Amino acid sequence: REGCTPGTRTDILNRLKSWVSDSTVSCPPIFWICGMAGTGKSTIAKSICEYYSKENRDCKLGASFFCSRQLPELRAQMNVIPTIAYGMSIKFSAFKDAFTSVDQEGFKDLNRHVVNLLVDPWKRIAQINSVKWLIVLDALDELEGEGGYHILQQLIEKVAGIHGLKILVTSRPDHDIVEVCKEPLSKTICHLEDVEESMALQDITKFIHTKLVHLLPNWEAELNQLAEQCGGLFIYAATAVRYISGNPISKVPMKNQKQAEQLKILLRKPDIILTKDSHIGILYQKILDEVLNTEGGDDVRTLVSTIVCSREPLSVPILAKLSNKTGEEPDETWVNNVVNALHAMTYIKDGTIYIYHKSFLDFFPKDWIAGQNILLAENCMHIIQCGLRFNMCDIASSFHLDSEVSNLQSKVREKLGNELGYAVQYWISYLVEQKASNSLLDSLIGLMESKILFWIEAMNLLQKKLNCHKNVLDLQKWLTKIKAPSALQETAVTLERLVKSFTQTTASLSTPHLYLSSLATEFATTPSATQWKNNFRNVSKVLCTGVSNHGGEILQIQCKGTVWAVAFSPNGLKLVSGSADRTVCIWDALTGEQLLEMRGHTGWVFSAAFSSDGTKVISGSRDTTVRLWNAVTREQEMIMNGHTHKVYSVAFSPDGMKVVSGSEDKTVQMWDVVTGNTLIEMVGHTGEVYSVAFSPDGAKIVSGSEDKTICIWDAGTGEKLKQVNGHPGSVWSVVFSLDGARLVSGSGDHTVCIWDAATGNNLVKMDGHIDAVKSVAFSPDGSLVVSGSIDGTVCIWDTVTGTQVKQTDGHSDWVHSVAFSPEGSKIMLGSDDGTIRIWDAIITDQPEPVDGHTDTVRSVASSSDGSKVVSGSADKTICIWDALTGDKLKQMDGHTDVVNSVAFSSDGSRVVSGSNDETVCIWDTATGRQLKQMCGHSRRVFSVAFSLNGSKIVSGSADKSIHIWDAVTGVEVKQLNGHAGVVKSVAFSSDGLKIVSGADDKTVRIWDAISGDQLKQMDGHTDYVHSVTFSFDGAKVVSGSADHTVCVWDVATGEQLQQIKGHASWVRAVAFSTDGSKIVSGSFDKTVRIWDAATGEQLKNVTFDPSTLSSVSLRGDQTASPVWASCHSAHIWNYSCAHWNADNQGWIKPYHSSERRLMWLPPSLTSTLLTPDCTGIISRRGRTSVQFNWDCIGENWAKCYTPTTGSSD
Repeated sequence: REGCTPGTRTDILNRLKSWVSDSTVSCPPIFWICGMAGTGKSTIAKSICEYYSKENRDCKLGASFFCSRQLPELRAQMNVIPTIAYGMSIKFSAFKDAFTSVDQEGFKDLNRHVVNLLVDPWKRIAQINSVKWLIVLDALDELEGEGGYHILQQLIEKVAGIHGLKILVTSRPDHDIVEVCKEPLSKTICHLEDVEESMALQDITKFIHTKLVHLLPNWEAELNQLAEQCGGLFIYAATAVRYISGNPISKVPMKNQKQAEQLKILLRKPDIILTKDSHIGILYQKILDEVLNTEGGDDVRTLVSTIVCSREPLSVPILAKLSNKTGEEPDETWVNNVVNALHAMTYIKDGTIYIYHKSFLDFFPKDWIAGQNILLAENCMHIIQCGLRFNMCDIASSFHLDSEVSNLQSKVREKLGNELGYAVQYWISYLVEQKASNSLLDSLIGLMESKILFWIEAMNLLQKKLNCHKNVLDLQKWLTKIKAPSALQETAVTLERLVKSFTQTTASLSTPHLYLSSLATEFATTPSATQWKNNFRNVSKVLCTGVSNHGGEILQIQCKGTVWAVAFSPNGLKLVSGSADRTVCIWDALTGEQLLEMRGHTGWVFSAAFSSDGTKVISGSRDTTVRLWNAVTREQEMIMNGHTHKVYSVAFSPDGMKVVSGSEDKTVQMWDVVTGNTLIEMVGHTGEVYSVAFSPDGAKIVSGSEDKTICIWDAGTGEKLKQVNGHPGSVWSVVFSLDGARLVSGSGDHTVCIWDAATGNNLVKMDGHIDAVKSVAFSPDGSLVVSGSIDGTVCIWDTVTGTQVKQTDGHSDWVHSVAFSPEGSKIMLGSDDGTIRIWDAIITDQPEPVDGHTDTVRSVASSSDGSKVVSGSADKTICIWDALTGDKLKQMDGHTDVVNSVAFSSDGSRVVSGSNDETVCIWDTATGRQLKQMCGHSRRVFSVAFSLNGSKIVSGSADKSIHIWDAVTGVEVKQLNGHAGVVKSVAFSSDGLKIVSGADDKTVRIWDAISGDQLKQMDGHTDYVHSVTFSFDGAKVVSGSADHTVCVWDVATGEQLQQIKGHASWVRAVAFSTDGSKIVSGSFDKTVRIWDAATGEQLKNVTFDPSTLSSVSLRGDQTASPVWASCHSAHIWNYSCAHWNADNQGWIKPYHSSERRLMWLPPSLTSTLLTPDCTGIISRRGRTSVQFNWDCIGENWAKCYTPTTGSSD
């Protein structure tokens, strides 16, 4: 790029030099040159760079960045400020010291680059700097998206008041850039269109005379005519000079006479007085006509059209192949010659073809572009069909993440850094712009049948996973629009399910697991996916009963306490949470990795939200404060004090400049983000304010309160505009729809309501929750609402009909917060159980739940031969199950309240149960018939057990007593009193002569089962005793307590033999193995552990699904195989056979190697997964099993591909 021709642009150049020299406070540090395409902005910027690069100037050039949409690295916002800062650090050592001290986190958030990488380092050294420095940023409008606008906005906001630094920026007058510049830079703006025509003509004439001096004086008149023809466009003049001068890379320059003839061709035109755009268009047409009129003009037209229609700059080989006709060999030499013939418009640099100016793209006839896009769609599909294959980059092992594979990226560049990689990225974007044709549909069908899985693989290797899913959605819409054959549309739906289950999950971190994990799972859950099964017969077999990988959990994050608030970042890549541990945390939304933890609040964090640009987080807390955080550095930037009680809810305004908060003090307050000052206090509610939100346009605020009302406020004045009455309970949550036309609210009355935001009329009322609704949110398109409740469920509702279209019940406790992802494909939940869960928001037919309990399983026990399991539940029923298959054999109904305890008789013919209904019942296991009901307790029965010979039953109750019953007649034999608290657990010794009991009075007691006398009292626990049992020989007792310990006691002496520590929460259940050598314990810390009974050494620790464990027992088949109960489920565990298990990320790994990834499964499947450890799961949520094909995993993973005859590789 050249600077201005000497003697041209003197006015603007002098003005810029004066601005640079001006050190007064009133002189803005930023100067903006604004001009349409071709007006010479970049040339001026280049001249300024050259001027201040020289020695002995009053200002030094620190760095420059010339943006260009033609090169990915020059159109990416993320590269601009880091490059500038690096350039400054090379020339200015003091700045280098400040810049190099910037934490790596400062580079991650591009919307904070100006502050983190430029302004903050500059401020640190401003006092010691005695030299003025200049930065030049050219063509900011060429950056992708709104990158130029964001950089300018940051500069204007943050650079004000800085001394010693001047910044020159140039851009076209894009609307957003104009809006952000016009006020603050009113004194330092130059609009190049405002330059007087005579001045522009004078400068262009001088430029042409200088460049074509050898045509003077003979052709001066014609050159002057050419200058007038340029119409003030320097790009026209530069292009005309290139056209007249000939090919710049030719070793033999064009003769003067030939150049004169070229000049005359440009001047032969009927109308000189045309618009600026027409001028350049006529010039381009002349050049094209000259090229197209040569032999092979149609091929040239195809070639040029390909350049115009390309989605990124192309190399000569890629252009040759993309523009080539099927069946012909690409001719790179010919392509190179044609590009050289277009030298006035295009050039080649480092083997890649670029255009001189954007106006070349804007010039092309639409029919040319339309025709070429069709050809490109067909050519791209043909290239994929011929070139794409399985395991394109020859990944050697499936055990590793892509990031762990050495030289993978260089392999990707080798295999996909060509026309194939281009076709892979852009074939769908070309296709969906076309009308349907048999040719296109035939090509599409062929690709879908043989290459579509390899396409997903290639997109993942190219790190285009987000684009991959978007492309498939675009393809689905196109197929629907053109009314494609139903089979093709169904394949596209199946494809979208696979792409989503792979690219939006952790599985995508290892490309082989597209096939080994995601595809294998699709075979189990999506019947239409079997169309690909013949080519992948060797993938491991996943079996799902009553559960699916779609519509379920995608990710689960375990936090340190109750999660009160969750929210997605604007791009959906991160999430923020507020928790009872007083922290605000930012997490990776794909992997669940914690990225930042922000500490400062001194009370529970009830609310947290991202700003619209994702750079800030706001939080509200029980400590009465609202706090502003930097979402990149975790720095606390502001504490806003003003509320006098808990702050329940906070939200940013759409522009990120204001925050609204709602409090227990009954007020709504609006704050200035910059100063932290209260702008408006809105008073009107008569109860605590639980929820606040801005309208999408920022003009209104809505609040929901304990006083059962919803109020709408004017965000400018604080005036109450409307009060909506209708809920008979507290309004816990309220939010606007994205169009601002509706409100949705969740209430303590168990309902979700949609309201007209203008009139306050109730539009829809949704009933379904059985307890207070704590949180609600609209989907981005407004068609759905999600709600979370104290009842532990999350529901999705149709906003038009009010119909419940989906319910999730994965949480075991209150759901406090719900949110849709920005694209609407996922929902996120935060709960009292300490987890954040992300669910697939897909609304599809889910598998029928397996027949089982409908509420928490409170107790389980195994029959003596291990063949059956009995369970008692909060749903008031008792069920008997086949321990091998998980099938329900019998259900016993009769209790009128929660069943707390169940046990088999030793011969397996009877079951005893104890319930909150204060009764003990005996059941026939063959018929399910109730044999006896024993009444005698005056409060809930917590524990029951048979004697080994089956003649007696013992029960412990909240009435603090222990009862012994005749198991045949049901008559009460004895009542044992002595405990001073609720009796939580009782058991017989194997000879039936003794009973052990554990109670809330922190004691373990041993009783004579015949006389009822207390034989021993064991003190040692410091909290409630939840579980007790004898060893089989009757010599020892084990107890589990709320003090987190397991204790072993000598029955004869009452002496404590072992105190076993290791659990991090209440121990709810304990049991001995049959031979007495091992102890199993289950705890609220979500682990089941096996211990050596003699030494107390931990032998095994298994973490189970994060839900409350309520019972554990050992199977009677002579193995140390625990059976435990948790929420809605019973699990059968095999201690002696442990080969692999799933980690908390969903990766199945062998125990001996945490680095070997066998398969990835989503939480919905890992939570129901049968493993070598857990051989049985009995649950309404179903079960999942995997039959590994060990010959096709790891280094042999590629053997999973089994192409059939006729399928292409």
